[in-house]
Amino acid sequence: MGTEASRSQTSDVFLEDWVTLANDYNLQIAVTLMMNGILVSGTITSGAEFLQHIGRSVSAAAGSDQKSLGQTIEKHYQVVAKKLYPQTPAAPDKEPAEALEAAAPRKSYFIHLKDVNMLGPRPLPAVPYWRGRLDRVDGWFIGGLKEAPSK
Repeated sequence: MGTEASRSQTSDVFLEDWVTLANDYNLQIAVTLMMNGILVSGTITSGAEFLQHIGRSVSAAAGSDQKSLGQTIEKHYQVVAKKLYPQTPAAPDKEPAEALEAAAPRKSYFIHLKDVNMLGPRPLPAVPYWRGRLDRVDGWFIGGLKEAPSK
């Protein structure tokens, strides 16, 4: 992971680091994002997990006359997920911090969340998985949204 000054300023480099850790090491952490007046809260997950979910969803939605097509699509998304988001195995001879510092910076363009709740001016649905552009995040904090205690 590179320094803040060495990377593009189109997205928050610290949030981008969390996305890289999720994509490369399957780190999952709860965050809340502020995007265009809406709060999006969930757990950062890898792009691979997101794509595998899409494949499973399409396969499950296929009608009885399209089961074979649904299964083909699911397998396709599994292959694409592994290709685009290969997991980095832990290096037995390096400490985790060393491995992260030695890793070449990789630009991430999307953030993937699971178990997502959204809060905006009107009711918004809870969704199992969500994908958003990193350069559209206005702000963020670690932790999810919780209901305010009733008085």
